[in-house]
Amino acid sequence: MDNVNIIRPGFFAPTFELSDTDGKKVSLAFFSGERTVFLIFFPALKEKEIQDFLKAFQEKLKQIKLKGGVVLGISSASRRELRQEKEKLKVDFPLLFDENALVISQYGVMDTHSGKALCYPALFVVSIDGLIGFRRVWIEKDYLPELKKILLGLDELV
Repeated sequence: MDNVNIIRPGFFAPTFELSDTDGKKVSLAFFSGERTVFLIFFPALKEKEIQDFLKAFQEKLKQIKLKGGVVLGISSASRRELRQEKEKLKVDFPLLFDENALVISQYGVMDTHSGKALCYPALFVVSIDGLIGFRRVWIEKDYLPELKKILLGLDELV
């Protein structure tokens, strides 16, 4: 069984620094004490479900920003693929390149059954004080209905 239960609400979020699609460094520590961070983990972008996953966050981005939050997407997909899909999907939040899947492993969302450096789709909400306030990892494929319900309750997450 995959190790999807390492990080739980109430734990401090593991810090990291990754590059976005333009090569700019983004660090979780940068937002500490300032903003609630929505960390979304996703595997390769070729699947429609993953594209819809990102679009669901894009649709709520304005509301998240108004609440003082920020969204960071994390994937081990190639930087080129992330850049292309970001433009195609018109995603306005950073997509971070986890080349060696180190952050994916730290957060315990690695799909060890795939045989590749892929992760399960997942959402972590990191509070201003750096604690995990919410965590959901989707092992099953049909996760969009639940994700949309979670995002409807956005006020409770920020």
